[in-house]
Amino acid sequence: MRWVNNSSEIGGIRSRIASTTRQRWFYRFVIAAIYLSALDSLLRGMARTVSPTLEILVVGLTQPLIYVPPLLFAWYGTHDRRFVLLLAVVVFLILSSPLRIQGDLLSYLLGFKLYFACLFYIPIIKYLSKSPAFERAFLKHMFRILIAYSIWAAVELVSTIYVPAIALRMKSFALSEEQAMGLGRPIGMALDYQTGAFAVAVFCVLLLLQKRYVWYSLLLGLSFFLGLRTWFFAAFVTSALVMGTRASIGKTIWIIGGAVLFAGFYLAARNYIESYLVVFGGEGSSGQIIYDLFISDGWFLFTHGGLLPNGFLRVGASPIFGEMTDIVPHQFFVNEIAILRMHYEMGGIVTLMWLVIMYFPFLSRGLTFYRNQYMVILFFSSIGFVHHLTVLKPFILIFLIFCSIQTFLKQELPVKSKRFRRFGVSNGRRPIKDSSMTT
Repeated sequence: MRWVNNSSEIGGIRSRIASTTRQRWFYRFVIAAIYLSALDSLLRGMARTVSPTLEILVVGLTQPLIYVPPLLFAWYGTHDRRFVLLLAVVVFLILSSPLRIQGDLLSYLLGFKLYFACLFYIPIIKYLSKSPAFERAFLKHMFRILIAYSIWAAVELVSTIYVPAIALRMKSFALSEEQAMGLGRPIGMALDYQTGAFAVAVFCVLLLLQKRYVWYSLLLGLSFFLGLRTWFFAAFVTSALVMGTRASIGKTIWIIGGAVLFAGFYLAARNYIESYLVVFGGEGSSGQIIYDLFISDGWFLFTHGGLLPNGFLRVGASPIFGEMTDIVPHQFFVNEIAILRMHYEMGGIVTLMWLVIMYFPFLSRGLTFYRNQYMVILFFSSIGFVHHLTVLKPFILIFLIFCSIQTFLKQELPVKSKRFRRFGVSNGRRPIKDSSMTT
């Protein structure tokens, strides 16, 4: 009997060791993926300036490390209804692929990578979320990325005005020569305008949720001057939602401080703000153009999308993958409404299932989502579907998957303590160490 007990005890120890080892490796894969995907465009741009061959080598090294691990190790994670639905959607796409109207095998594989490959991180992140240290560890790395993107955007913005040579050097890694030589709005560390603006805007929301109002105000100002109205508007609307539903913001000191801050900001940049607002609804403005296209071209893309996939399209040329697909609706060249492109490419059934998989928490929380800070971040990201597919960048999508899973485990982000400066420490207490979450 004693031998049996010892055997059981040894078996339990081995099981815990195996579990810890698996957690450690899964965690390393996830963190490596978010760093590589955040730096991917910059690494490719640097390599491109040396040689196109070197860029291909960089792509060959980074892309498998971002997209292959979830496909290989998702089966060892914690599965739920979302993962089952994801598998069903993938099977449906494979079975319906002979029915697609346009697109080739390469565009089909690239489309799968864009929309679905990162969703296989869901069971892995859910498995890692069993560790109490994972939330703090993951957010620590995500904050580092957002800080790097924000600093890059700020330096590029300031140098555009005062030291153009620095701004041109920062833009020189871009794929488009027009982007590389122009001194217009900052293109950001991802070299594509949108991703850098998203990083700054989501950083605003995170800082507001953590009640770090001074840094939030600075980042909101930076988001405004970056010129990407979609993400500034998303940050502004989300901020209004948070402030309107947060009890502590009702304190007189915050009301007075906020009024003074916004009044000072308006007086300092009044002319710029007024011209900025005209763009939303003035005659010939981009806001009016997008609205008109939504009514005209949007209706075409929606009605021609149907229920079944039309096939993934390669919009734009690439030095690696060549020219775009020949048959592309001209509406794609003038319409930037992301949800309509998804509907046209994947059909109504798959698009609806994709949104259910990604924004599953809304189905269970509904109109009370504002009570959960992680749900607020998901709400913020959903605004982006009216304009651009920025949220499908791997490090962004992985972060949103993390937030989606955390909505069922936590209500609030960790608050940075005044006593201990290390991120993730709250209430003046040091976090419990977990060796499986170290880097």
